[in-house]
Amino acid sequence: GNMLAGVQQVAERTYPRDAGLSVRARTVPIEEHLAERITLLLRELGWFGLSELQFIAPTDGDPVLLDFNGRFYGSLALALAAGVNLPDTWARIVTGRRPLRAGDARPGVRYQWLEGDLRAARERSEGPISDARGCLRYATRANASIWSAKDPLPGLLTAGRLLSHAAQVAAKGLKPAGETSGKGTAS
Repeated sequence: GNMLAGVQQVAERTYPRDAGLSVRARTVPIEEHLAERITLLLRELGWFGLSELQFIAPTDGDPVLLDFNGRFYGSLALALAAGVNLPDTWARIVTGRRPLRAGDARPGVRYQWLEGDLRAARERSEGPISDARGCLRYATRANASIWSAKDPLPGLLTAGRLLSHAAQVAAKGLKPAGETSGKGTAS
């Protein structure tokens, strides 16, 4: 019934725009009022374990809960980089061991899902070179969900797949997968 570790992040860019997944995010200080409300909700639900709650913050009023995930989530690399090892904490608790370190994440740590960021850049394109340059510039100081210098193979395989797909699209003059014409949305 207690929150042992916390991470609060703000999405700086999403894909699709204004309603999608975080492709750029950064950690911010925990808002105590929000943490108290979350603790009460988790306690009322009898929740035990890892959870990710997503909110939308209107310009006037309290944040509104959009989603409750009781599983590993895409930007978990941000929590790890910000000093909170949520998987280790959860595993230790569930196996009756004491967590190594609990507490809140360091503010100011950045995250990027590069593939999504490149797609998001196309929605407000300033040209393919400029879009790629901006995404890669952000990547230099961000933590990634796939890329790690300690284990580069997943990132390299993903990059190879993306480059191959981009080359096929360019050769055929087609729109990339997941894009539609007009004002519709793609899933």
